[in-house]
Amino acid sequence: MKEIFLNFQLSKDKMNALKGGQKQACHCGGSSLIFHVEGTKYEELEATAGERCGSAGWACTPVKAN
Repeated sequence: MKEIFLNFQLSKDKMNALKGGQKQACHCGGSSLIFHVEGTKYEELEATAGERCGSAGWACTPVKAN
């Protein structure tokens, strides 16, 4: 039975793509302009969205994979 389940295992990258954890829809504080950022960890998002938004702050939401 265990061997059967091994056939259905997915890599971490594929699992992240399914749950929508790679691509993020972000916006700067006080703005409705949406831009996309790649990343799953806060540090990755801060490096891109934080740099773009500066002191205005930012928020991101994972984009679901189709």
